[in-house]
Parts: sequence; C-alpha cells; structure tokens
Amino acid sequence: TATASHVFGNFPLPTPAVSGPGTICGGSTEFVVTGGVFAQTNWSTGATTPSITISQSGTYIVTVTDANGCTASASQNLLIGTSLLPAIVSDATGCSGAATLDAGPGYASYLWSNGAATQNITVISGGTYSVTVSDGGGCTGQDDMAVSIPTPPQVSIAGANSICTGGSSQLSVPAGFAQIIWSNGATTNSISVSQPNT
Repeated sequence: TATASHVFGNFPLPTPAVSGPGTICGGSTEFVVTGGVFAQTNWSTGATTPSITISQSGTYIVTVTDANGCTASASQNLLIGTSLLPAIVSDATGCSGAATLDAGPGYASYLWSNGAATQNITVISGGTYSVTVSDGGGCTGQDDMAVSIPTPPQVSIAGANSICTGGSSQLSVPAGFAQIIWSNGATTNSISVSQPNT
C-alpha cells in the first residue's frame, strides 16, 4: 500500500517598519524599510527599492513579501513645514526708559537672546535683541532688532528760592534742550521772578 505525506509550513509574517522622520522643515527626506531582508518591496509611491526619497507631506505605505511568499505592510506619516519668519515689533517711541519687544503670536516656543521664553519682553537698555521661534514641528525662524530707548531729559533749576520783599531771583536751566517751557509761559533758559510761587 502506497502512502503520501505533505509537510505544511506555518510561516510567520514579516515585520516591516519604516524608518524616517515624522516632520521636517522644508526640503526632502528618506524613508527606509527595516525589519529584515525581503524578496519584494512595494511602496505606495510605486517605488520598489528599500528606500525612497520624499518631498511632500502625506502617509507612505510599504508592503513587503518575504522568501516564503508572506506579505505585511507598514506606514509612516510625514509633515513638511516651512521656515518661519518672525518679525519683532517694538514700542520704543515714548520716553519711559523701557521698550516692549513683540515677536508675534502663534509660535510653539520663543527664545530671546536675553534668555526669555515669552512672546513679549520688556527691555530697559538699548542694544540688539534677537528671538528664535519654533512651530513645534522642527521648523524655526529668527529675527533681530536694534533698539534705542529714549529716556526723559534730566533737568534741574538753579537760582535762589527765597528773596527779600521787592527783590527778584534769576531761575535758569542748562542750555542744550530742544525746547524749554516754564510754567509762566516763558521759553528761555532763564527767567526773573519776584512773586512767591512754584
């Protein structure tokens, strides 16, 4: 009596994975299939190579077939951002002795040259300040601004603050100011006063 036998193999499925970044800031990147040596590789782009170069956001799927004819798939998402262009705005137009610098809203993080990590900073000395912003996805941008902070002029009144009846006092301020206005309306560097007052 003749007998026949058949060996049935239960082969494990291949375990591919896609190696590559999830986000980049412009340009292109490479996705590589890992997880073993495969007899056949098919990407959703139509490529059949172990790696692909991509420059568009999207979901990329790779399907592999091993030597036993078993198939499996893996995928990876890619988000391509653009370089950020922050623009610092300053309110250094008054004479308060300070200025507020604003890098603009909408960024995930801020880092100023003075170490601050907020959208706005207040500075009390002139100089060049820079900020680096990030969108949290790998894209960054930088801007800087030279700041000149106006400060109030320092002025003092010279002259006698007490006089005898019938006398007068000569009050004066230093020369060099663009404009001088006394409380009595005078616009000269010095005035002569003979009545008690402030």
